[in-house]
Amino acid sequence: MTYQQGRLIFAVKRTKTGQPALGTLSRRTERLVARYVEALGAAPLANAPLFRNRSGNAYSKDTLGDDFRAVRAGVLPGDNRQLLDLRRSGAVEASAGGVDMNALAAKMANTVNQSRELQQTYQPVDLTSVKSADAARQRGRRAMRENS
Repeated sequence: MTYQQGRLIFAVKRTKTGQPALGTLSRRTERLVARYVEALGAAPLANAPLFRNRSGNAYSKDTLGDDFRAVRAGVLPGDNRQLLDLRRSGAVEASAGGVDMNALAAKMANTVNQSRELQQTYQPVDLTSVKSADAARQRGRRAMRENS
C-alpha cells in the first residue's frame, strides 16, 4: 500500500497471470481503509498483509471468500454474488463509461482487450452499453448522411 498522486494504491501480483497490477479504491473506501489502519495502532509494514481474518492470520483465497459469504448473508440475505463479481462490475462500469479496452486490460492485468472469452466474462450485455452503441450508431448515421 502506498500513496501516488494523492491516491491510495495497492501493488499486487495477479495469481493467474503473474502480472503486476495496481489496485485503486474509491475516495470513500480510501477513508474506510485509513480508519482501519488507524485502529491498528501502528503503521503496517510494507510487505505485511494489511487485512487479517477473524483469527488474526492473513487472508488466504479460501478464508476471504468464507468471510465474504458470511458478511453477504448478514447484510444482503439471499444475495449470491461472489468476490469475482466485484471485478466484473468494475469492468462493466468502465465499459459503460467508454473505457479504452487497452486501458481496461492494463487495469485488470489480463488480455481482455484481445480475448473474446474474457470480454464475454467481464463485459456481459447490459442496457447502458447497448444504449451507448445505439447512440454511436446514430452519430455515425448522421455523419454518413452529411457526407453523402
